[in-house]
Amino acid sequence: MLIYCYDTSGLTNTSRFYSFKSFPSLWNRIETLIEEGRLICSQKVHEELRKQDDLLLRWANKNGKVFIGLNAEQYVLAKQIVDKYPDIVDKDKETEDADPYVIALAILKQRDVEMLGDTCVVVSAETEQKKKNKTKIPVACEGFSVRHMYFVEVIDREGWAF
Repeated sequence: MLIYCYDTSGLTNTSRFYSFKSFPSLWNRIETLIEEGRLICSQKVHEELRKQDDLLLRWANKNGKVFIGLNAEQYVLAKQIVDKYPDIVDKDKETEDADPYVIALAILKQRDVEMLGDTCVVVSAETEQKKKNKTKIPVACEGFSVRHMYFVEVIDREGWAF
């Protein structure tokens, strides 16, 4: 069984291309993944979503249990990720980037579930290509042996058809 650890870009692109109004059954299936504990996000993702006041933020607030609070292990792992890939974060931003925390959460969740034969993957909309000298999530995931997916792969993996 796969557990999906979403980055902000994964959620924002999903809501941009699959609106709540036009794709309600898709969002119901996403909420089922949340209820099953198979879709998680770092609390840092929620912080990034709070910068925008839109339907996605309202959805996120309604589904607040998807957001996992930060702990010491996440901070340590996030620091290791930033140490290895310093340009994964924008040091000039007012709030910290969620990216290293998303990967850290996936690593920790993977440790929790691998004995059960489960896998935790990071879901984002980022490509491997560097943008403005910024390391993208797929590159950092690979560097820490974390599997990366795009939302369309989640749809395929779950066998969803619309």
